[in-house]
Amino acid sequence: MDDDGFLYGRGAVDMKNEVAARAVALARLARSGFRPSGDLWFLAVADEEDGSADVGMRWLLETRPDIRPDLSLNEGGGVRLDLADGRRVSTFAMGEKGTYPVRVTAVGEAGHASVPDLGDNAVPHLGELLRRVGRGRATGRPGSFVDSMLSVLVGYRPGDDVANAIDRAAELHPMLRHALWPLTGTTMAPTVLAASTKRNVMPARASVELDCRILPGTTEDDVEREVRTRLGEDLRYELSWPERLVPGSVSPAEGELYDVCQAFLDDTDAGTTLLPSLCTGYTDSAYLRAAAGTTAYGFSPIATTPAEVVETGYHNADERIHVDDLVLATRFHEFVAQRLLGG
Repeated sequence: MDDDGFLYGRGAVDMKNEVAARAVALARLARSGFRPSGDLWFLAVADEEDGSADVGMRWLLETRPDIRPDLSLNEGGGVRLDLADGRRVSTFAMGEKGTYPVRVTAVGEAGHASVPDLGDNAVPHLGELLRRVGRGRATGRPGSFVDSMLSVLVGYRPGDDVANAIDRAAELHPMLRHALWPLTGTTMAPTVLAASTKRNVMPARASVELDCRILPGTTEDDVEREVRTRLGEDLRYELSWPERLVPGSVSPAEGELYDVCQAFLDDTDAGTTLLPSLCTGYTDSAYLRAAAGTTAYGFSPIATTPAEVVETGYHNADERIHVDDLVLATRFHEFVAQRLLGG
């Protein structure tokens, strides 16, 4: 920890801070003699970002069918944004996008690299396909998730120009531009490249894997259609799907848990309101919703650590959280348990 009160380390933001706050909150409740009127679970699991191994929340829910909570708090929200117009909001993840990665393979004809115009090197074709994909940003279509956020932020109405509304929202806080665009459709970031394993061989096939993140309700056909539309029809390529579709998942932004989260802000940070949104990444709340119909939110309040420090800290150097936010999060989880299960 430094002299300014920041605790540094891998996972300080994502998400050992929340694990620590929840564990300490439950320990404090137990020591105080608190007896909940219903089950109160503390679940610490692994591998929610990869999901390829049979561990974590998926394994736990399959192994322990008695663990079926009605309500759940997880990662994904709680960052306070001080908007340029004087308002304050706190991000509140009511769900997350899903995934459906695609491998795009450019098709050409092999040849010797010493004669580059003989044969049909697939790598330049892949380069053109990559140009069309670009950074893989969503196309900017309206939809219920981004519409609701833009309505709160800038008074957006159906039929308004989405790109213009996002530009206006970005003037309120720079982090909003990055948070809003992914909610306008499927993103398809190019991440893994493969081609020849020999420098002197021009390959007949070269590929890129696109990490496609999809909104709730998006189907396999929807993703394929969007990818083919972006790539066009004038180059030879093949599509394959290295993993099955993992659907997006969402809970309604209403009800007793939502109200209690807002009530805590009213008590500790008056004037700050919840801003329901979707995580652009993935959390294991999706398994809870699928197994038990759990109302699962991503929320743990952060008021002292600047939003820019939080958002750039994930998986990065100098990841850090202010100790005041660890205390705040601990108080929040005690508050929620006492309000909902206090008898």
